[in-house]
Amino acid sequence: MKMYKGFDKNFQCRGFQYEPGKTYKGNEAKLCSSGFHACENPFDTFRYYSPGKAKYAEVELEDVTDERGDDSKRCGKKITIGAELNMKGVIEAGIGFIFEKVDFTKDKEQNKNDNGTAAASRNRGIAAASGDNGTAAASGDRGIAAASGNNGTAAASGDNGTAAASGNNGTAAASGDNSIAFASGIDGSAKATLGNFIVVSEWKEIDDKWVRVAVKSAKVDGVKIKADTFYKLIKNKFVEEI
Repeated sequence: MKMYKGFDKNFQCRGFQYEPGKTYKGNEAKLCSSGFHACENPFDTFRYYSPGKAKYAEVELEDVTDERGDDSKRCGKKITIGAELNMKGVIEAGIGFIFEKVDFTKDKEQNKNDNGTAAASRNRGIAAASGDNGTAAASGDRGIAAASGNNGTAAASGDNGTAAASGNNGTAAASGDNSIAFASGIDGSAKATLGNFIVVSEWKEIDDKWVRVAVKSAKVDGVKIKADTFYKLIKNKFVEEI
């Protein structure tokens, strides 16, 4: 099963040393207890290892148990570590994961047209808007809202939700407990309620080409990062959007 895994800066996870290209086996697998763990949703790796302080990789997880937690984390007895992914790779994989699960020809909760609105209210629901100025909203627990067009808005209000806006000038908002708001596009901004996390990117124009120069995450603590306030990343610092 193709999955994604986060590590600390030394490519360790909970004290166990990993190495790209290597395979590891265990005798037992129990979620959050034993075995090897990884996430189906690349964005969920940020819950365990924050951008800027971690490394990430695509992995192959085998002998996977049927256990499921609040997010997409799974557990197996065997894991093969693929090549390390940079932040751009994780972001692209995350957006790809979401849109792979969308059938725009059949699912009425998705929208690929400009100015379209997509909404998912059930638990583990996915709302995806791919056109410019689109809005995606997921209100159920463990829901995912993704807006990939320019000026798009993604909002997740259920617990353990993910809101991801990848287009330019996109906004992402998360209000449920243990949720993440992720704005990866140029001039993107994110906000969340107290206790949740925001992730934003900084871009610069270099030689007539826009380049992502930083990605940073923070927990909304009400002091350094205010609740329900949109933030951008400027000179690698969180700045309130005016």
